[in-house]
Amino acid sequence: MWYFESNGTQQGPEDSGQIQKRLSNGELSGSTLVWREGMGDWTPLSQVPELNSHTVAPLQAVAGPYAPPQHIQGVPGAAGSMPTSNGMAITSMILAICSVVLTFGCGIGFVLALPAVIFGHIARNQIKSSSNMQTGEGMALAGLIIGYIVLVVMLVMLVAVGVAIGLDS
Repeated sequence: MWYFESNGTQQGPEDSGQIQKRLSNGELSGSTLVWREGMGDWTPLSQVPELNSHTVAPLQAVAGPYAPPQHIQGVPGAAGSMPTSNGMAITSMILAICSVVLTFGCGIGFVLALPAVIFGHIARNQIKSSSNMQTGEGMALAGLIIGYIVLVVMLVMLVAVGVAIGLDS
């Protein structure tokens, strides 16, 4: 007859068949401490030779009402093939927003606006050719629009400065 530890208390006595049944239901694991008369100390179930075979037995598949998810490459929404955000679209939007800050902060927004426009165009092309496996069309478009606006504002500021210098001469 076997005794086992469960939630810090001693349970049992139970015969080997009952222990095996508890193992198969998942009530006991290989780390569960067990003891029976003749053993020196409580021992993990996985280290008891006569019970060890029960812990290493292969799991048998249990038929369920649903089939396991299938990985279907390239099908939008299929398990394992979720669309991802396009990194260039994210980069385009971030660069465009930062270019606004640089334009009104120190007048050098074109440094980031031009890459924002380039990344935005590349991102839109990648998203269109990805068969719906990439998202971020809105972010790429926002990067393009803001980037172009900043470039136009910078051009207007440059012309205004040029006219002001010409009038002062």
